[in-house]
Amino acid sequence: MSHPDFELYDNVGRDAEQIAAARYGIATRADLLRWAERDAAPFLVQHPLPTEPPSAPDTAPYLAALSAAQTPAEAHAVTTRLLDAAEPALRAVSDYLLAAAQWRGGFIEQS
Repeated sequence: MSHPDFELYDNVGRDAEQIAAARYGIATRADLLRWAERDAAPFLVQHPLPTEPPSAPDTAPYLAALSAAQTPAEAHAVTTRLLDAAEPALRAVSDYLLAAAQWRGGFIEQS
């Protein structure tokens, strides 16, 4: 059975993973990602998602304060304020990761 991704080719410009994959007739990580993207394309047409990352918070004041901190307590205060400011975004990502873990019963809740 011939597959275009596994056709013989020379090793010029190939990394070690690609050379090993060609030698053993297996897929590379890039192959798997490319195939997953191809297979998900119809789904993403039906469920369009943002492609731009959400805007990042301005960390300049926190970095400036951290640079000026002289004690562990001061550095802790800056870090705590940053985490408090980022909490809504962190919670949203955490909620998504939990939902992804529970997708199709993949997460086993322990008592």
